[in-house]
Amino acid sequence: MLYSQFIEQLKNSFFPVVVIEGDDAFLREDALEKITESLNIVLPELNVTVRDGQDVSVTEIVALANSFPAMSEKRLIVLKNFLSDKKNISNKDKNVIKFSEYCAQPNESTCLVLFYSTSECPLKLNATYVDCNKKDVYAVADWISKSVEKEGKIIERSLARKIAEYCNCDMYNVFQSVNKLLAYCEREVTAEAIELLVQKDVEVVVFDLSNAICAGQPARALEICRKLLTEEEPGKIMGSIYSGFRRMFFVSSSNLSDERLAEKLGVKPYAVKKAREQSNKFGAKRLKSALLLCADSDAKLKNFNGNERAIINDLVMALCNLGS
Repeated sequence: MLYSQFIEQLKNSFFPVVVIEGDDAFLREDALEKITESLNIVLPELNVTVRDGQDVSVTEIVALANSFPAMSEKRLIVLKNFLSDKKNISNKDKNVIKFSEYCAQPNESTCLVLFYSTSECPLKLNATYVDCNKKDVYAVADWISKSVEKEGKIIERSLARKIAEYCNCDMYNVFQSVNKLLAYCEREVTAEAIELLVQKDVEVVVFDLSNAICAGQPARALEICRKLLTEEEPGKIMGSIYSGFRRMFFVSSSNLSDERLAEKLGVKPYAVKKAREQSNKFGAKRLKSALLLCADSDAKLKNFNGNERAIINDLVMALCNLGS
């Protein structure tokens, strides 16, 4: 079930076993927070249990889940990253059997939440699975539009999409940005307000940098680079530049569809589409040379060979020279 669908159903439904998983930390934490609020737990010190799932005793958890809450209608148990370190889990394992049997017939006064921050749940359980993966730009833009409209204000669809793009679809940044815009704009969210208040994600700025390089605009590329270096660590910038050019090269040399490429690269199809646009401007031969330059600069950074900021600036200039 998608995060948005779950939050809507949570208003009128109780879910005794919930699995929260996905790569968007804000959505994961918000889903858990919304569950906690919906339970209206009395005496949380007695009725809320949060455990590291790596060190948990299944017998203890099942016994606790089956017990009645203390002076409250509901109890909450949160297991974080339960069995996520196990590569091969046997369905015949006695702990797996015991846990699965509980999930098949859970106690209706207990909400058992399996919370995964680094992986997916390795078990197939009788549970409600909440998909908290990062959404694509169109889904995030839709959320932004609805959030603005709920506050009695208006926003053009293209501007909602721009906010989603600037935030790289990270819902924490989107949420913060929308709140700032709603407080600032009296009636309509404008392009000027977005430029003023919405800070671009580092990957988005690196995309702008790559565009300037591909377009043969060294002055603009260096301007973007200088701004980046005042806000981000050189190592993070290097990683984003290198990753961007690797993605461009992979996209340019593959015959797979955007959907299949996105699956292989672990990104959204929208990101593949953007990488394809850039790779077409740069060309396969120059992309190979760009990757060699990135690899050399990355090695210099990791080996502490020279001034870090100078290494990034030199890389940007060298990439611009490739595109000229």
